[in-house]
Amino acid sequence: MDCYVLTNSFEYHDTIKWKTAMQMLHRESQPVEVILYSDYEIKPGVYAPKVLKLHRDVRKYYGKKVHWSPENLFSRDDYTCKYCGIKMGRNECTIDHVIPQCRGGKTEFDNCVTACHDCNNKKDNRTPSEAKMYLKKLPYTPTIMEFFRKKVKRDGIVEVLKELGIY
Repeated sequence: MDCYVLTNSFEYHDTIKWKTAMQMLHRESQPVEVILYSDYEIKPGVYAPKVLKLHRDVRKYYGKKVHWSPENLFSRDDYTCKYCGIKMGRNECTIDHVIPQCRGGKTEFDNCVTACHDCNNKKDNRTPSEAKMYLKKLPYTPTIMEFFRKKVKRDGIVEVLKELGIY
């Protein structure tokens, strides 16, 4: 059971487990307030929090950048092949280097895209133009706020905030 943590200005901050939320409720160094309880009953009459609000201002994302990882790449590309446009599950995604590694292409956001197995095999160790395959969207380095918005949407936090009248 997850619990959403909001800043003191009701902006999404983080998603934590209910046990961590309960620890935060009893910690004096980081005062929080329960905005909404879940239906999950920890023990008779005690429910796990669903939304917490911090009492202090937080600047969690200031100056941070998105670290390259396969999961972050697939998330940036919405688990969609950038050549044929097919939407895939996590286990079906492969990483394609636009400029192949054997030609000096680096493993970074600006040179990597999500590809299906068929397109990745078809392109092989060639550039997209050599393989006569064209990208539907060029690779780019995502911002931390882009990932933040995707996480909010993916985790269904928008619905919770709407339910509370915050969003």
